[in-house]
Amino acid sequence: MAASVTTIPRLVVFASLAIILAILLFVRGSDGLYGEDGPVEIASVVAYLGAALAFVAAAPDLLGRLWQVPVTLLFAAGRELDLDKSLLSGGILKSRFYTGAFPLWEKLVGLAIVFFALWTGLRLIRHGAGPTWRAMRTGRLWPWLTVGALIALVIAKGFDGIGRKLRPLGIEVSQALNDRLAHVEEWLELGGAVAILLAVAVWAGRRARPT
Repeated sequence: MAASVTTIPRLVVFASLAIILAILLFVRGSDGLYGEDGPVEIASVVAYLGAALAFVAAAPDLLGRLWQVPVTLLFAAGRELDLDKSLLSGGILKSRFYTGAFPLWEKLVGLAIVFFALWTGLRLIRHGAGPTWRAMRTGRLWPWLTVGALIALVIAKGFDGIGRKLRPLGIEVSQALNDRLAHVEEWLELGGAVAILLAVAVWAGRRARPT
């Protein structure tokens, strides 16, 4: 049992990294490396799915208390696939979806998903903030990978549509710079996803060691 708890997460992580590398080398979307069907975006999805599977394989005994970890990773994968925009008639993260002329049942489904995501996030903070902080203070690697991933994702979010965000402030961003930052955004998102995959791998490896 101990061997499988150690081996399976490692296999999942190695397989995920191999798939990510193959995607980046051999897959091209309609816009080349970038775009919704581009390899950088697809690779991010693979990283999140691999991290979720590795966590479940490493800690099946903890899922009753920490189910929010793999669920959050699945939400992140779904966000990379733009399921929040394509699952229903409108984007469930936009207020106009709930004030507009969309079917009532879709609004109710959207609200249910949003509230479940918020509840999941609150549980993630409640059960994860303390252990993560203690692990950082003792020099563990996995929390630093996680924090680095979060910083990369926050920066990437800032780069997303930066021209549109700065226009109300009277700052004009050229289309060339806007496109370049959009590419940087996708690489930061992939870097964050891979860092989370590695964080799960490191955490799983340490958990499997005898104390």
